[in-house]
Amino acid sequence: MITNLPTAEQLDESAKTAFFAGWVDLMRMISDFENYSQMSIAHQTAERAEYYRHCCAEIDKIYFWASQSNELALKAMIVKVSPYLLLLGVDNKLKGSVKDIDFTELRTLDAVDLLAVVSTATERQLAPEFRELFTAFRTRRNKIAHQGKADDRDDPLTLVALMARQYGTLWPDHRFLRDWFTYLSGTRHSYFHDGKWSTPHMQLYEILSPFFNHVRDGHMKALTGISRKTRRYCCLKCYSDGSLDRMGALETEFRTAYLSDNSHLSCLLCEEAFEVSRIKCSSHSCKGNVIATGDWEGACHLCGSYG
Repeated sequence: MITNLPTAEQLDESAKTAFFAGWVDLMRMISDFENYSQMSIAHQTAERAEYYRHCCAEIDKIYFWASQSNELALKAMIVKVSPYLLLLGVDNKLKGSVKDIDFTELRTLDAVDLLAVVSTATERQLAPEFRELFTAFRTRRNKIAHQGKADDRDDPLTLVALMARQYGTLWPDHRFLRDWFTYLSGTRHSYFHDGKWSTPHMQLYEILSPFFNHVRDGHMKALTGISRKTRRYCCLKCYSDGSLDRMGALETEFRTAYLSDNSHLSCLLCEEAFEVSRIKCSSHSCKGNVIATGDWEGACHLCGSYG
């Protein structure tokens, strides 16, 4: 009997963990430069290029995580049909004297065969472009595995676009921010989360700007379901739950919600909807007209000020 069979849920969770391990490093890499550079954005080109030359090892690591995520996600799709499909065409020599065999001790499909099995044995039909993306990540990972490093100098912003395409294809349900938050809630840093002075919201706040600043419009829609041009607002519930005021975070810099209709705000992070009033903000410096009702009655979802 084969024991310890993998489940689709376990593999999919591991795939997302691998993806966001790389994604968070990528966002921090970009954020570190933008937080500490003394130059205006218009004059950062040469300085940014020099900084990125120092990031080669970290970029290689992110490619490694992204490639691993691809393979785990494809295995999850296959295992959803049957875990035994992972043993297709693999010569496992079984011994009749052994009663139980642990699945992890068996050889499974090579990574190069995963896409073919997904397309023929599952209901998922991945876009043809994903094969190129899968191959690009796998080729880079193999260079690192065989040579120790890839010796390719990539702009991290190019990697942002590649990983946005990757996630949008593998998980097309527009739950990107929620999945990102779930990852942050389960890392070693979660040991310190006390709900007051340390929260996953604080960790997300520190690296959220590069996401909204650098993900292209088409990719943003694939990840979140909304256009990059859509005006975003502060979800006062997430702001409060994350104790962001304790770290001096501004409501204007933690905008994770959008108007789903004229009188409701939907949050990409907590995935809740809130009724709002469409009246002008009382602050003379704010042009907002989306005002909270209920628990945060009178607060502006754009600037955070109360009427």
